[in-house]
Amino acid sequence: MCRPMNVRGAWIALGLASLLAADVVFIVINLISVDADGQRNIPSLLYVGAEWSVPEIIQYAKFALLAGILGFGFYLSRQPVYAVWAAAFAAMSVDDALDVHVSIGRILRRVLLPSERVYGLWELVPMALAVAVVLGALWYVHRRPGVSSSARRYTRRVLPLGILYGVFAVGVDAMHSLYNVLIAGDGLGDTLFQLLEDSGELVTATLILAYTVWHFHLRGDRQSDTRPRTAAS
Repeated sequence: MCRPMNVRGAWIALGLASLLAADVVFIVINLISVDADGQRNIPSLLYVGAEWSVPEIIQYAKFALLAGILGFGFYLSRQPVYAVWAAAFAAMSVDDALDVHVSIGRILRRVLLPSERVYGLWELVPMALAVAVVLGALWYVHRRPGVSSSARRYTRRVLPLGILYGVFAVGVDAMHSLYNVLIAGDGLGDTLFQLLEDSGELVTATLILAYTVWHFHLRGDRQSDTRPRTAAS
């Protein structure tokens, strides 16, 4: 009776490993295509980080899938921790697809400091606010009674990966913006900074998705979340 689950788990693990391998292939193709002027000599459809390129569409799908898995986990378990994470990843999927933080950064630049050179820095403001909201929501739901051990475990495992994602999305992005302000505009350094940021986000999102699938399916923590509690508990 266990064999079908093991086979299905093996296929899921193979799919996730293939997704990670695809990330690495896209990153390597982009790196080796960069010339001395910082131009990528490949079709824009293969650009890591370019809007609606193949790698970026896969990235949108990762966050949408994460939101769906966690939303379903919340539906089954009624653990608000999963609802917060589902909302966070849904927002990341929408932001990745529509560049919401870029639009807000453009508005802030026009209103507060209309300078093209510091344009990228304004994009960090909505991103920092969004991170603060998510961390505040997680802190609040974890303080509430009735949070299961597996829901707490999920946050303990995913939060460091989320912080790593933030290092690339916010930290490297800030360094990239400062580089453009202080040293140069377009060029090799500009392209390499962009690749570092987008490649880190690509791989980290896959690692988060892999752990989430493992948490709910391969590890079987969904059952511990939904197991009825006794009167003593």
